[in-house]
Amino acid sequence: MAGFLTILILGTAPNLDLYKSMKIMLISPFFPPATSEDSTQIFPNISSSYFSIIDKTVLADTGKSAISVRRKFGSNEIEILGTLVIGGNKIVRSPSITNPGLFFISVLKETFQRNGISILGSTSVFNDTLRSDSLLMNSDTLLVHLSPDGHSIISKLMKRSQNMYAETMPRFVSYQKTGYGTFYNWLKIIEPNMEKMGIKKNSYQYADGSGLTRYNYFSPNQFRSILEYMYYSPYKEKWLKIFPIAGVDGTLKHRMIGTIAENNVRAKTGTISNSRGLSGYVTSQAGEEFVFSFLVNGHILSTSETDRITDSILVLIAEFDR
Repeated sequence: MAGFLTILILGTAPNLDLYKSMKIMLISPFFPPATSEDSTQIFPNISSSYFSIIDKTVLADTGKSAISVRRKFGSNEIEILGTLVIGGNKIVRSPSITNPGLFFISVLKETFQRNGISILGSTSVFNDTLRSDSLLMNSDTLLVHLSPDGHSIISKLMKRSQNMYAETMPRFVSYQKTGYGTFYNWLKIIEPNMEKMGIKKNSYQYADGSGLTRYNYFSPNQFRSILEYMYYSPYKEKWLKIFPIAGVDGTLKHRMIGTIAENNVRAKTGTISNSRGLSGYVTSQAGEEFVFSFLVNGHILSTSETDRITDSILVLIAEFDR
């Protein structure tokens, strides 16, 4: 059986450079040999010719296993280095894979082939949404798989701080609104909405969906404006539900436990090297709702130390009573 396969994944980044910068994780268990006569066994959770794993580990009779995983930028040749103790426990590592869109398509093609379905032609990722749409006009639909609803996706994005979701969301929204999923089109959509929130067009810089670039420039007061606007909007209840809750879930699950701020503070974290952010809501003993935004830039402290400072302030606010 043979056929042609065209796959359109709505919401993925249409910019090829962005595709190359994104990474997907590959879980690989390593089983040290039981004896010196055996060999190391490596079992990636997905088998594919898209990547290769090169074992450069050495064996030791005693001591402790210590390995590292490396991959050159732009390459899918994964090297395992270090020392494995004979008879040691299983080790699990998660090396990254470049170009996740192409990885998915390649694995899908190989899966079809293993099941007796021959796929003609090579695999490729379309970075032009309009080109992808024109291909669909000349294709037969075999299967449509719908994602969960938008609120569920955004909730997972916020609770777990899922950067891939965050990077995809502006492009998905701009595709829905304009038919062309680009970050530039997203800016044209979001700018008038920001102005409704009291944030002037040229007073900030918005460069990506995940916040991982250092070319995003917002002030704590601007985040405060967004949080306050959404609090009084018709979407208030759904909006509040998507935030991690201190001591309960998401990225705040292990913070502020045993304090009055536990199960009280709802906030979104943000982290890149030497920068830490936390913005959201906290309710005082008097029942008053406070909006807050901490942006700690250029710090030389550890993440836990910056968290201790911001969390202690939130505890003080939560304890406040008139």
